[in-house]
Amino acid sequence: MLARRLMGSRHVLPVLILAAIVLLVHSRLSRDDYEDVVAVVSPPSLIPNTTISQSESGKSWKMSVEWSNNVLGKLWQHKNEVSPAEVRCPPQQPIHHVADEDHDPESDDPGMGTLIHRPGQGTGKLSSELASKRVINPKGPKDPLRPTRLVKHSPGWTLLENVYMANGTLFIASDELSAFPGVRMMISHGLQAENTPENIQAREPTDDLMTLMTYKDAKARWGERVWPVDGMSFLVQDPGQFLSHYYHFVAETFMGLWRTYASLDSRITVEGETALEPPARLIFPNCEAKEWRDYSTFNQFVVHGAFPSLGIETKADWQGRAKMTESKDGEKVWRFDKLLIADRSASFRGHLTPGKTQRIVSETYEATREESSRWWWEPFRRSVLRFAGVDHNTIDLPTKWAKDWPSIAEDDVKFGEKEQQVAREASKRMPIVISYIVRNGRRRSMRKADHELLVKSLKELCDKKKWEFNVVHAEKLSKEEQIQLAARTTVMLGIHGNGLTHLVWMPSTPLSTVIEIFTPNGFARDYQWTSRALGLKHYAVWNDTYHTYPNEPKVNYPDDFQGDNIPSYGPAIAKLIEDRVEGRLL
Repeated sequence: MLARRLMGSRHVLPVLILAAIVLLVHSRLSRDDYEDVVAVVSPPSLIPNTTISQSESGKSWKMSVEWSNNVLGKLWQHKNEVSPAEVRCPPQQPIHHVADEDHDPESDDPGMGTLIHRPGQGTGKLSSELASKRVINPKGPKDPLRPTRLVKHSPGWTLLENVYMANGTLFIASDELSAFPGVRMMISHGLQAENTPENIQAREPTDDLMTLMTYKDAKARWGERVWPVDGMSFLVQDPGQFLSHYYHFVAETFMGLWRTYASLDSRITVEGETALEPPARLIFPNCEAKEWRDYSTFNQFVVHGAFPSLGIETKADWQGRAKMTESKDGEKVWRFDKLLIADRSASFRGHLTPGKTQRIVSETYEATREESSRWWWEPFRRSVLRFAGVDHNTIDLPTKWAKDWPSIAEDDVKFGEKEQQVAREASKRMPIVISYIVRNGRRRSMRKADHELLVKSLKELCDKKKWEFNVVHAEKLSKEEQIQLAARTTVMLGIHGNGLTHLVWMPSTPLSTVIEIFTPNGFARDYQWTSRALGLKHYAVWNDTYHTYPNEPKVNYPDDFQGDNIPSYGPAIAKLIEDRVEGRLL
């Protein structure tokens, strides 16, 4: 009876169409290639909700597919309307771009933006054949040997497709080798860095580290003995010397990796929506397992908080991969589909790091400035905040200002009457939180009397203005509590040191500020550069005097830079904060 009713009803056609699509998708799961339908590879909870409706004319049908995939926090939420013949279901880690009414799906540009690059420095786009996931194929891939392509490059930051590794050597296989930068601008031997001529020379790359060869020679050497390593791989060539430091790892190395990768998606939104798939693995060829972790273990917390499925390979794993390519039947080779190489020594061969900024991330930051979204950091920041348990209202603070406030990361930003009005009224639209990070220890600490006066001055100011004031002893807080506080903070201040790294979790608002206290005449660019790159105002304070962009002091490390008697005048710092929060300083 029920079947008869269904067959005689107007629902029969959509039901049959839906059944046909389900069968088609199911059948495609066993194939090694996707053509018109990309099969969904996800747990049942991620299967799309599908409805079918008939057009007013009754001559056509349309299917509405809605899905929500929580791979990188709440970053990918799509609502598409497509015809049954064009249904595309997202893989578990979608690489397609976020739904955009202005984007033409038939265009050559997959929505990842056009990268700025110098002639011969990369195509700026990923190949279409790498833009979808594939199921496991026991027969092996078709055409496993593929030419290497340069996608993005700046000194120390190189994104490539189809990079080969055998016996620990990376190979670039191409008939257009002149399109690639010099090897020394891409990679170095991962030795501990010392400022001596001998050590600098020892870190220069050799052929056993990276070799360029023609595609014909690669074909003759490996033939079909190629094993693909799917997904995006981040390879950090540095030793543990800097990676074991929270600031250098998160605010230099990982920020540079993410900046380079995020430049592929110029449409990243203030909500952190992105077309990018999460990286599949993070490789440390020159680090033991413990060497990339900092003493407070924030590095691992941040990496796996942002990318829960990220695989970590360290020195032993890399050596194991190299060993596995040896064979009596002929050398095997690994082919990394997409490989982003970060190399600190190569960055210092650029024109920004060694003199102007001293920040290795600045090379890729400037090279990708034109094509990067203003909100390039938001996917990473939001994912970590969600992992740390930060509430959604706090995470979403930047959305209140996306249209009314320009990014101060731009050198030519100008503040007119509109921006001044926004700054004056901002404190009425958001809670004001002042967080003073106390530095404990024998290096770089404040005079006891000055510390007490600073706390007294800030407490009086915050009590009068009804602002929240926190004296932060980080060692007494959990990682979650530290990140939760940083995410709410309007003004973060403290003596130059690792605790200020938490500025990377602050929201970008008209009032977001970092105040860094130095011994008089001392200055370093670490937190100043990072603050500006993320759209935060930075002030360097010498006792009762402040300096800010574009009039910062010159980098200087006087004898008492690391001292335990650094002065500060609390009332002057409190006045600086008051003027900044109330919009008198932009």
